This record gives sequence, C-alpha cells and structure tokens, in this order.
Amino acid sequence: MLLLEQSARDQKLGLWKIPYNAPLTPLTAKDHLDRFVVVEGQVYTTAQTRDAIFLNFTRNWKTDFSIGIPSKLRRDFSKSRIEPLSLRGKTVRVRGWMRNYNGPYIELDHVDQLEIIKAQTSILPPSMGEGQGESEGVKDNKNESQPQFMHTIHNPTPPTIEEPKKPEIKKP
Repeated sequence: MLLLEQSARDQKLGLWKIPYNAPLTPLTAKDHLDRFVVVEGQVYTTAQTRDAIFLNFTRNWKTDFSIGIPSKLRRDFSKSRIEPLSLRGKTVRVRGWMRNYNGPYIELDHVDQLEIIKAQTSILPPSMGEGQGESEGVKDNKNESQPQFMHTIHNPTPPTIEEPKKPEIKKP
C-alpha cells in the first residue's frame, strides 16, 4: 500500500492532488492539529522513558513536532527489525492523528505508521553535544550508533596471524 500511496502522491492523483493533503514538514505541522496528517522530516534526537520512545525533530522537544512510540509497540518494531532509538539523523514519514502534546504530536498505534524514507544518516548540527535535549528520567540515545537492521554473517573469514620475526642483532 505504501508503494501505491507514493505513486499516487508523485502523480498527484486522487486526494493527493489537493494541497491540503500534501505531506507536512515538522515546522509546518503545528498549523494542522486535530486531524489526520502525513509528516516527513529528519529525526533530530531520540529519547526513551519507561513508557515510550520519542522521536524529536528539533532541539526543543517541549515545543517541536514529535512522534511517540508506546512501549506496547516495541516488540512489533523489533519483529519489523527496526530499532526506533537508532533513527537519529534518518528521514522518516509518519501518518496519523496530530494532536497537541508538548507541541504537535503523533502517537503511533501501529508500526506501519512510520516509514523510513532515507536510511543514510544526514548531517546534523554539530552543536548537539552531551547534555542537550535531555531531561530527568529520559535516556537520550543521540550518540549511540546502533544498526537499524541486524545482519547475520555467514562463513566468516578467520583472521590471519603472522609468525613473529626474530630481531636482527648487529655486531659492532
């Protein structure tokens, strides 16, 4: 269905020819509360609390567009081989009901609401140093480099070990 949706969006067919339905950016999302939306943007930071994982799209998580992933979906993301905490710097597309919760916010009900549209890490501002964007009780994973997918290594090559060479002794 996502491929069909993308094709319709690219060709501006059906509801996608209406500008009101065009994908929003994290910065324009605040003007579209209390309705179903599609938002595309680059994840700036990720954070984990006891109850949820949050994907934030600017430095200020208290007012920016955010995606909430409740703990009940963690197993579904794992089955889909997606680690939400590794999405920092990735471009994603999310669809769902936009409400106000510390800024525009979509809480996921299903793993398929989140689509990774660019897997490579983009350049984020270098000012994201330690301690920024963190709050008490929140584990910020912006510096972890976890792979998005897990891969099995088949038939690994054993390392080669060279024999030590005898030192040369020079006579005076």
